[in-house]
Amino acid sequence: MQYHISQEAWNFIEEIVSHYQKTVSPFLHLSEPGTVRARVSFELIETQTVQNNSLYGVIWNNATPIYFLLNQSDFLEGMQISYQNTSLTDGHLEVDLPLLYGQAKDLPLIERISHYVAKEIQPSLDAHKGYVRVEKISLDGSEVFIRFSGGCQGCSMASLTLKNIFEQKIKEHFPQIKTIIDLTDHDKGETPYA
Repeated sequence: MQYHISQEAWNFIEEIVSHYQKTVSPFLHLSEPGTVRARVSFELIETQTVQNNSLYGVIWNNATPIYFLLNQSDFLEGMQISYQNTSLTDGHLEVDLPLLYGQAKDLPLIERISHYVAKEIQPSLDAHKGYVRVEKISLDGSEVFIRFSGGCQGCSMASLTLKNIFEQKIKEHFPQIKTIIDLTDHDKGETPYA
């Protein structure tokens, strides 16, 4: 398995584990890998649960392991883990898994678009606690129907987000798409961002 974990990321992981006197180990948790709903998170798991357990694989750096489920190792190919320190946080790990959603070329158009949205558009909405979901595509594949929720539902900037971010990126990446239709009932937004 090919992967890269920056030294700063290892240092951050080792610092967290040291607070627990190594009774816990980092666990790379993949939820629904190979689907558009896939998510990745770092969790702490009791070391005795995973140590010498044939269900788990391990990546080592010095004396610190990162565990993962062996049956998910294909999704870890090409993994990049880095440490990011921003003015908003004390620092966090960024995990890039190119194969988390599976091989995009093998998916139906709606799944490819949903995958692209999850990876390239949703992160820009996260700061506002907003979400966007691809609901459906037209039979001829030229129209995409989306629905905003969370901070985007009822947000006064939703139409600009649709036009300047969503529509531009989708049409650029999927040239067969001609129209994006927002199905959101913005009047019922309970927590609009702006």
